[in-house]
Amino acid sequence: MKRSIFFVLMFAFGLQNFSTLQAADRDRIIKPLQFAKGASQVTIKDSIQGYRYIDYQVRAAAGQTLSVALQGSNGANYFNLLPPGSADVAMAQGELSDNRFKGMLPDDGLYTIRVYQMRSAA
Repeated sequence: MKRSIFFVLMFAFGLQNFSTLQAADRDRIIKPLQFAKGASQVTIKDSIQGYRYIDYQVRAAAGQTLSVALQGSNGANYFNLLPPGSADVAMAQGELSDNRFKGMLPDDGLYTIRVYQMRSAA
């Protein structure tokens, strides 16, 4: 039986601790998703500011179902779902799907949920 993975991302504008910034890309923050033991879902409350974006990363297996729902305090908050090995080509775009995604994952590997705000709102 394949396990489902479910995320609810809640975002607001504001300041946050940027200690996880990568030197190569000052606007990118990478955060691994952590699940409680035995849990298949996690809710994240976080914030972004300006041109910064957050890459939430989760390791998953082919055949697992992934659900993502983004609830932002600003209508210009969106997410892209990047498959393993992709730096910027998305397999799903929240902007085109009411900030929701649910689907079976095609490959094993590290998936990235990139949360950002449109440049015009930054």
